[in-house]
Amino acid sequence: MREVAEAPATAEEKVARWVEALATHLTDEPTLPLMMLRELADGGSHLDAETLRELTIFVPLVRSLIEQGQREGVFGEADPITLHFMLMGSTLFFTANAPIRRRIRQLGYAQPPMEIAPFVNHLQHVALRSLRKDPDHAHSID
Repeated sequence: MREVAEAPATAEEKVARWVEALATHLTDEPTLPLMMLRELADGGSHLDAETLRELTIFVPLVRSLIEQGQREGVFGEADPITLHFMLMGSTLFFTANAPIRRRIRQLGYAQPPMEIAPFVNHLQHVALRSLRKDPDHAHSID
């Protein structure tokens, strides 16, 4: 995530890449979302001091993306913690519930979305729309 935040790109491009990198990482490591959600449910009781310190990097990185977008004149006011929780929470739930979606599909109850790409695309659009100064005149990231 640090690589995304520090890469030479516009803030909008970085936010889109952030969502994609987060989703890719959590999809490539399918046990990670489950462990993270279990740890959240346990109030972080198994996290050591070093792990907790490492977790503190996310909000400053998200803040840097927001501040860059503000300097570029495209982002309005935004709370980095809220943005982080929106992106992380949505992606955690989507990746963690893949087995449930597969089972629902196998039982023929519904055809829930299975692919990560449409989810990522939608989350990118939601995030960018929420950050832009003028969301009614938002341009596409595609």
